Amino acid sequence: MSTKRSDPILKSELVERIIDHLLEHPLSGVTFRNLAEALEVSTFTLVYHFGTRQQMLRDVVRAVYARADGFARSHEAPPETVDAFVSRVEAAWGWARQPQNILLKRLEIEAALMESHDPEGNPVTRELFSGWRDALREMLIGVGLPEESAADEARLIVDTFFGLQFDLIANGNADQTDAAFGRFAVSARQRLSEWGNGFSR
Repeated sequence: MSTKRSDPILKSELVERIIDHLLEHPLSGVTFRNLAEALEVSTFTLVYHFGTRQQMLRDVVRAVYARADGFARSHEAPPETVDAFVSRVEAAWGWARQPQNILLKRLEIEAALMESHDPEGNPVTRELFSGWRDALREMLIGVGLPEESAADEARLIVDTFFGLQFDLIANGNADQTDAAFGRFAVSARQRLSEWGNGFSR
């Protein structure tokens, strides 16, 4: 007897509708019942596509990260100089600080906090966070930084980047966070350029 699987196209559309709903509602308060009412679908539809609330939240968080990954993949050629690398980070900030993407970051942060209470669960946000650090580390190695130093610098950049996004979420002052990021970008460009010829080819 064959087992019927959920329609991946319809499921992806449902995930996008859930994300749009969550832009204005806290992730922690989501249940199949209240979400079904908001989306005007049956609870059976949600169970059919996701199985459990936890799996639904995982799929939603992965879809949120996929939007950021789509931006990253629009610059597929790796940077060849430190200036190009920092310019890539600056472009990423310009994308990330847009109002819609700041709302998505709030979902990511809330999901990460929820996951921290379940260390044995599926660490979606930790895995994806590590993916950003790994991508930057490879870029930094590509422009000449030693592997160990590249790992440290990648963590510093990701943590600063996400920290400033949290600042913008908490305080809502775009001018101040933009100024802080600008100072960070200047210091990063200066600091990384001191590593030698590998950074100035």
